[in-house]
Amino acid sequence: MIKSVLVGVALLAAGSSGASSKAIPESEKSLVGVWELSQESKERFIPECRGMQLEFTADGYLTRKTGELVYTTRVEVVPAGERYRLVEHLESENGAHGCGGKDASFVIEHLKINAYVRSEGDHLFYYRSRNRGDFIAFNRVAAS
Repeated sequence: MIKSVLVGVALLAAGSSGASSKAIPESEKSLVGVWELSQESKERFIPECRGMQLEFTADGYLTRKTGELVYTTRVEVVPAGERYRLVEHLESENGAHGCGGKDASFVIEHLKINAYVRSEGDHLFYYRSRNRGDFIAFNRVAAS
């Protein structure tokens, strides 16, 4: 259900945007897919936040679900050492607030300068700051 909602939001954003996105480069294709919080990371969040998901698409979009908020950004993946910095532009959102009580515009303004990712197989490490020790771990959701 969540995957279909995320895919629908991503398709809506892709079809309705006048701006073009950059496809995720071949070297970063390991990011493409749906990611959910690891069990260890879930324990760090309040119950309302434990369903957090990310979905990277090959055509350069990232859809996030956090609490009731679902939003899609055009994303450029920029190499930054062993990680990638995410440069994002808000495309669409459902108008809800995330589990932290913030709306999509507030969240994306913070993430524009502070979002990094690194993947290792079926594990994704998401950094909300430049601090390499402060990350949220996600696991790849198997394709159904």
